[in-house]
Amino acid sequence: MKRSMFTIGMALLGQMLLAQAATLSFPEVLSPNGDGQDDRFVIVGLSSYPENKLTVYSRWGTEVYSAMPYRNDWDGTTVPVPAKGKSKRLPLAPEPLPSGTYQFVLETAQADPGVIKGFLTIIR
Repeated sequence: MKRSMFTIGMALLGQMLLAQAATLSFPEVLSPNGDGQDDRFVIVGLSSYPENKLTVYSRWGTEVYSAMPYRNDWDGTTVPVPAKGKSKRLPLAPEPLPSGTYQFVLETAQADPGVIKGFLTIIR
């Protein structure tokens, strides 16, 4: 699997470590077919940033997924919003997103890295 890597700040002042480096690694491909490989969008190093928010957008800019905090559990599905005037009593079942390219935005409470944007491709 191909991944995008970001190394997040480390500063030394004399012998004192001011900020610990953390590397975040993002998958570029998601193939949620149940084979155990690339079935979930797993951001390696995310545990260093427990206060985070992940939002995923379609190529048209429509939000298709959001979680705060994100827990490395997204499987390429979206929860549809009920049509206006329809009953909201029953929870709607997640629906698989079609194959294609999506943009993700990861926001962290820390200034470094702050906001990271990238793309991922869903292959079904």
